[in-house]
Amino acid sequence: FASVTNNLFIATPIAATLITELAKSGVGVIDGQFFPKMAVPGFRISIKDKQTNRLFLKKLALAIRKLSRLRYIGNTSK
Repeated sequence: FASVTNNLFIATPIAATLITELAKSGVGVIDGQFFPKMAVPGFRISIKDKQTNRLFLKKLALAIRKLSRLRYIGNTSK
């Protein structure tokens, strides 16, 4: 099947925290630990369609905003 959406590996030092936060909103991702040659922490996600892709991007933005407020990451409102 042809893909019309993001197939991403998101590298971040707070991958485990972000994965947990995404899971709370019903988003499942693949922990980067399952990719033994990856030198950085992160996670991968493959999305099936545009609608799901947009929903993921919204939930990712919400998770980042929440973690920013909790001071897990720097301010993202620049």
